[in-house]
Amino acid sequence: MVLIWLSPAKESLKEITDYYKKEYSERAARKIVRQIKTAVMKLKDFPEMAAVEFLLEDEPLIYRSLVVTSTYKVVYYIGSDVIYVYDIWDCRQSPETNKRKSKK
Repeated sequence: MVLIWLSPAKESLKEITDYYKKEYSERAARKIVRQIKTAVMKLKDFPEMAAVEFLLEDEPLIYRSLVVTSTYKVVYYIGSDVIYVYDIWDCRQSPETNKRKSKK
């Protein structure tokens, strides 16, 4: 399967990187990005490994969310031979905040 990172996911990854660089260090930023990307790469072999995201059950697509760390989860959906990485949610935020963010 092919992985495609959609704009919201790319933007979230950039925001996460910028935050970690500012608040911690360049090394910490690289580490969290590596953790996220490594987890996403596993989806190529096991696309249905994550649970269906209950907050997006009303959507026409079936979204899944892969918990990467206690802080972040990757929201994605599966097409024919393609996995679309839709967004990265901060689990420390209210679930409704994440849902609203994805509606933008």
